[in-house]
Amino acid sequence: MIDIDFFKNKMDYERLCFETEKLKKLDNTIDIFSIGKTWENRDIICIKIGKGKTKAIYVGAHHAMEWGTALALVYFALELTSSIKKKTKFYGYDYNLLLNKVSFYIIPMLNPDGINLFFNGVSPVNKFYTNLMNYNNNSSDFKTWQANIRGVDLNHNYNALFSKGKIIELKEGITGPCQTKYSGEYYESEKETIALCKFTRFIKPKMIIALHSQGKEIYYQYNNNKNIINENIAMIISKITGYKLARTEGTASYGGYKDWFINEIKGTGITIEMGEGINPLNFEQLLIAYKDIKEALICSPLLIKQ
Repeated sequence: MIDIDFFKNKMDYERLCFETEKLKKLDNTIDIFSIGKTWENRDIICIKIGKGKTKAIYVGAHHAMEWGTALALVYFALELTSSIKKKTKFYGYDYNLLLNKVSFYIIPMLNPDGINLFFNGVSPVNKFYTNLMNYNNNSSDFKTWQANIRGVDLNHNYNALFSKGKIIELKEGITGPCQTKYSGEYYESEKETIALCKFTRFIKPKMIIALHSQGKEIYYQYNNNKNIINENIAMIISKITGYKLARTEGTASYGGYKDWFINEIKGTGITIEMGEGINPLNFEQLLIAYKDIKEALICSPLLIKQ
C-alpha cells in the first residue's frame, strides 16, 4: 500500500536529507554517501541498495522544476528498504533476488541548488544573486527554472553530440546562461555533471535510468541508432508503464546523460518521462506517475544479461 501522505509534500534538499536519515535508521546495511558537491556546496546524495553484480544507476532531478522525480526515487528507496527489513516481497518480486542480483545506486536529486532556487528564490547576499537575476529577466520568480545555480541545463552538459547541440541552441536564440536549455560553455563544465560522470565511469553500471517529467514517454536511442538490447528492454518498460516509445527532437537530442552513457559506457540507457501534465507536476499527478513506473524501476535491471 502506497503512503499517499508521502506525496503531499514537496521534496526539497532539506527533506531529502531528512528522508535519507530515516533510511539509515530503517536498515543500517543501506549505504548512503555523496558522489560530489554542487556549486553551493550541497552533497549530491546516492543511496546504494543491494549487492548484486548488475549495477544500475537511477538519477532524478536533473531539472529543478522536475523535483517530483526526486520524490519518486526517494519513495522507491524507502519502499524497497522497508521490504528488505520486513522480508516481504516487493510488489511481487522476491527481495532476496533483487538484493543478490542487483546493486541499485539511486541518486534522487542531481540538482539540489536549482531545486532550492525553485522553492526559495535567491537572497541578495548570495554570490550568484546578480547573475541569476540577469538570467531570469530580473524576476525573483523562479517557478519555471530548470537549470542549475549557474544557469546551465545539466541534461545538456554531457559529451553527447555537444557541438551539434550548441548549433541548435544558437538557432533557438540561446546564447548564454538562462532558465533552461543552455548547455554550458563546454561539456562537463558543471560540478554536478562532473560528479555524475566520474561516478558512472567508476561504477561502470550495466544500466542507467534517467527520470524526468513529464509526457509518459520512454527514450532509449542515441543519435537515432538502434540497439536491439536497449530496444527490447525499452519495449518491456513500455508495456509495464503504458508509456510510449519516443524519439528526441531539437535540443533534447543533444548533451543528455542517457545519450552520453550509451555512447561512452556502452550500457543500456533509458530516459523515462514520468507522469502527465505541466511541470511541476502536482501531488496527485506524482502519485499516479509513481504507480505507473514503480514496477519498471524494480524489474529493469533484472532484464540485463550478465
